[in-house]
Amino acid sequence: MKKIISGMAAFILCGSLLNALPVGAEYASSQDFTVSLRALSGGYIPAENPNRIYISSQDAQNGTTVHFGTYAEAEYPDIVILTLLMQSENEHIKFDHDSFHSPSSRFYDAAQEFTLPDGTAFYTNFKPYCFGRLNSSGNYTVGGTFLPIIEENQFKVQWMYSYSSDPNSKTAAFLGGISDYFSFIEFDMQIDSGTEPGRYFINFLTNEEYPDQATCVSSNADTPNPEQEGTFITHYADMIPALKPAEIIITDDPPMLEADPVPCFRFAEDSTPFSVQDFQEQLPLSYGGDSLLLNTSDLLDTFEAGSPSDLSITTPQERRLPLTLSGVDVQDTQGNPAELEYHIGLKGDANLDGQVNARDAAQVLVYATQKGLAKEASLSGTSDPISERLAYFLADIDGESVNEGEDGSLLNATDAARILKYVTLRGSDQEPDWNDLKN
Repeated sequence: MKKIISGMAAFILCGSLLNALPVGAEYASSQDFTVSLRALSGGYIPAENPNRIYISSQDAQNGTTVHFGTYAEAEYPDIVILTLLMQSENEHIKFDHDSFHSPSSRFYDAAQEFTLPDGTAFYTNFKPYCFGRLNSSGNYTVGGTFLPIIEENQFKVQWMYSYSSDPNSKTAAFLGGISDYFSFIEFDMQIDSGTEPGRYFINFLTNEEYPDQATCVSSNADTPNPEQEGTFITHYADMIPALKPAEIIITDDPPMLEADPVPCFRFAEDSTPFSVQDFQEQLPLSYGGDSLLLNTSDLLDTFEAGSPSDLSITTPQERRLPLTLSGVDVQDTQGNPAELEYHIGLKGDANLDGQVNARDAAQVLVYATQKGLAKEASLSGTSDPISERLAYFLADIDGESVNEGEDGSLLNATDAARILKYVTLRGSDQEPDWNDLKN
């Protein structure tokens, strides 16, 4: 088995773990402090559960690597010593001992700029981790020492606090005061080629009988009396943080949408860039036997530069963007490749013939009249619901709706009159602005 520290250092580490456990921990319950193991890359990570990662069986067959981060979740950084013991439950999913990253082991040749969630910018040569602080110059300083022992399927590490912004305090400081925004340990898990589909856990180990062989947290650096019977057991329950292990799901099933995405409608004259924000924020998804919510913000790489006005629109046009998760094609509700759909047309083109003329104004007027008489009416002249919605969107000059009555907007004689006015101005070699025609 591979180890990062020598046998003598391992002996010293184990001794320090034992002596570091306090007689009475200040964390009264597991609700005060949580240790979370989150997947960061290497597969699909659902936004609502970053402790879980989905790997396609094809990637697993070829062998792949998953990157994890360990996070402290607490309201205040009253911590001096944090000891973790993690273990993979599967012999084919191993810790990569060369990938261990901590504030003292990962640095840049030149200072890099980072930003806190509140907008505060800071600089550091180190990869920022949650245990740290910003000095008066706005530079990040690491705030602890990590001592690791890594074996093929087990990972043991202790974090020891080494400074304080308050010289009279023994407690640590969270960078930016946010404990779970930055990790404090990162590492890779190697999934061997041929690992079978299934659910596999990277667990935090607890052991009340042998607290030096378990995950624990201490806010007290005092050394207990080793002669005192039960010193390490009586108070141990108060020092076990709430633990969130990581789950690796290797699946044969493709990700499948549980509902088809709502298409997006745009005007050909629109110069606003195509954006994932044009679509609904989340899509219901089933993957690996689980129901998930896919954030469309994860699909930014599917969008090419440009806008509808960059396209040459002679007739209404469709633009389809395939959905993939970590290189795996997502399927729609019919089992076909899933896509986000843009439908683009000329504003005012109510009959979808690629032109804006008096016929469109007449079509809107007839449509509004028939609807007023509670009769069936169609703008596009087709039975295709998407075409009908696009036609309504293009014809609704003031409301820009895609469904009748949406946002309180209804097609009426005013829309027809504005289309006709637009056509008249274009006929006299003017370039009318639709916004001006709304007045």
